[in-house]
Amino acid sequence: MMNGMKQKKLIKKKDWKYLIICDACRYDYFKKMYTDYLSGKLKKVLSPGSRTPEWLQRTFKGKKHDDIVYISPLPGINSKQIETETFQAVDFFHKIIDVWDWGWDEQSATVPPENINKAAIEEIESANNKRLVIHYLQPHAPYLGYDHEGGKVSAGKIRRKVKEETVINNVLNWISDKIAEPIFSKCPEWYLIKWRLGYELDILSHERPIIRAKRQSDNKKVSLFYKENLKKVLDACRNLINSIPISEDKKAIVTSDHGELLGEGGFYGHYPKSNHPILREVPWLEVTE
Repeated sequence: MMNGMKQKKLIKKKDWKYLIICDACRYDYFKKMYTDYLSGKLKKVLSPGSRTPEWLQRTFKGKKHDDIVYISPLPGINSKQIETETFQAVDFFHKIIDVWDWGWDEQSATVPPENINKAAIEEIESANNKRLVIHYLQPHAPYLGYDHEGGKVSAGKIRRKVKEETVINNVLNWISDKIAEPIFSKCPEWYLIKWRLGYELDILSHERPIIRAKRQSDNKKVSLFYKENLKKVLDACRNLINSIPISEDKKAIVTSDHGELLGEGGFYGHYPKSNHPILREVPWLEVTE
């Protein structure tokens, strides 16, 4: 059974100035490691989704949030009118800063946390009085420092890949929703089966580094890669917090959109529409100076 306060309720209270998202951050790992980097009041909360698109849609969709600037590491959260799977972020935020467009590191095939910090600090120094959602990709794969065989990936290739994967996902979702789901809807593991098929076929591109790690390593090594990625993003959080004004009326929250499976039950990553506690229970740290 999952336990914890609903994260969505806390976000909608607007009792924060900076909402810092560590993508795919598990509560248990965060709890053991955060005190080496940050201080504050930690509690366990329930994310409304088990993947970033679900989290975005269930947290922010429904109205325009004119008081929020979103620092984005993901082409799925963009201001470029790039069509995405489920959530057109440009319709819901005051402004989106596309760090993925200029801050993508081709060697590591991700957006390093220091580029997110650069964008966030520049936005704060611009005297913009908006609230900020500051989204780090880490500890989500690809793991920094891990040889993931990805090769160089340009921002242009990312845009093309998003469009290609959106078409593929739309086709697969139509087949599953219109044909397979009516047949298998009574099966409680249907969404897990659907995700596992894509996982094994290597369709879900953002899971590929995890799949490679799984095939090349044991669970302990995958866990070690994840911990090292978490250390890097916690260090980035500390550097950011030390560079921005924090006060009672300018609170900083460190949380996550969802968790991550690291071999539990033979699964890695995160699958959609899940109530697995590892995927839904995430940290909520109210940072203190």
